[in-house]
Amino acid sequence: MKVTNEILPKAEYPLLALRGLVVFPGMLVHFDVGRQKSVQALDEAMGGDQTVFLVAQKDMTVDDPTPEQLYSVGVVAKIRQVLRLPGDNLRILVEGQRRAKVVQLVQETPYFRAQVRDCLIRRVGDPLRDDALLRECRAAFSAYAAVAQKLPAEVVAGVQNARDAEYITDWIASNLPLQTEDKQHLLTSSSVTRRAEFLLQLLQRETAILTLEQDIHSRVQQQMDDNQKEYYLHEQMKAIAEELGEGDDP
Repeated sequence: MKVTNEILPKAEYPLLALRGLVVFPGMLVHFDVGRQKSVQALDEAMGGDQTVFLVAQKDMTVDDPTPEQLYSVGVVAKIRQVLRLPGDNLRILVEGQRRAKVVQLVQETPYFRAQVRDCLIRRVGDPLRDDALLRECRAAFSAYAAVAQKLPAEVVAGVQNARDAEYITDWIASNLPLQTEDKQHLLTSSSVTRRAEFLLQLLQRETAILTLEQDIHSRVQQQMDDNQKEYYLHEQMKAIAEELGEGDDP
């Protein structure tokens, strides 16, 4: 597919800074909102067309991030549901729509408001190689799901049934327990091919780590079982010795 050099139009949205969460286009995600700045941005969005710009902060421990502590690429999202929780917290359901990059932060108080421009997605390269890469991603995700054993069946089916490369990579990335930096890298990459290559590396790494964790757990559990068995037999022998009047030496 040919890459266009057209300059995309800009738009302004209230901005929500997310801690430890990266939202991808096409994904439905729910999370809690408690910071006053975020609540006011959400109220502003709900008073309009329910559109908000979501961007992750670089350090999730920071309670009031500065513009420099926010990533520049995020996702334009629609707010689908808002629930009020005890206290001042809100739980919202959002649907990511498209990648976008901050052009300018036009407002910082009482909440962030950003001027953003949609990101161009590049689909250049060898189509056969891209198809092979996607097949590898599907196979690697299936291998990961078999080891993880906690992924819902619909998540695995969503990968196997989808045909769009961009959707598949976003779907997998959104359902993997990756570091924020890795997810942000996948969100930021404008090349679907490079995104798939990086995702394949992450899938292979996560599968190897999970396999190793399970092996360690099995060995520790076996050692605990052996120790418990030894203790149980020892106690039985002591009881038999006492019954025979032989004291503590069976």
